[in-house]
Amino acid sequence: MTQRRVLISRQRSDAKELSKKLEDTGYKPLIIPSIDIIVRPLDQPLEDAISAAAIIALPSPSAARFLNQAEAPKGSIVYAQGKGTAAALKSGLTAQISLGLYAADLAQSIHLNHPKARVTILHGDRTRDELSDALKALGHEVESLMVYENRCPSGLARAPIELHAAIYHSPSAAQRHLQANPWLKMVASVAIGKTTAQALQSGDCRRIIQAKSPRIEDLILALENL
Repeated sequence: MTQRRVLISRQRSDAKELSKKLEDTGYKPLIIPSIDIIVRPLDQPLEDAISAAAIIALPSPSAARFLNQAEAPKGSIVYAQGKGTAAALKSGLTAQISLGLYAADLAQSIHLNHPKARVTILHGDRTRDELSDALKALGHEVESLMVYENRCPSGLARAPIELHAAIYHSPSAAQRHLQANPWLKMVASVAIGKTTAQALQSGDCRRIIQAKSPRIEDLILALENL
């Protein structure tokens, strides 16, 4: 099969599995991260909050990497949103994995096992309130700790190249790439979810396909349907 170049907008550390699967399927992955994650240091107030947490919710690999700075929480139960988030934890830290890949799935997983428990969410400065809102709707008290910043990397602008498609993993990824590279509006776009698809629509992209789910097999299926 002739290789077709596909842009991946994730951080390299989070794009390895997708990149490998794309290569196995006959695509040529091109990783151009549109986010630069700055993890906060584990200061005393954050350490105290984590030590006191009954349930710790990790909605992203970056949240897991922040928690890696801490000792294994004693008496705390950690929940991760998907296998990718759990895989970012260091050896010695374990997590219960959500039943699905969305924030609502993580909330339901926590609620099924710990109804009404107080939940501490570790999140970034651009994280949406979906998880917090879902937990509150289920009757949980929520503590939110901002533990990393999502910044736009320098040097994102690129000269136009031939691409089969571009895969966007978040609204900010789509917005930053389109702003730095307007020529990407003419490239077929694959969005991992509804809000990312909406960001692409706002950017006047030529063709947008919303994958059935963020699972790698569904992203590849979306590419195959182009």
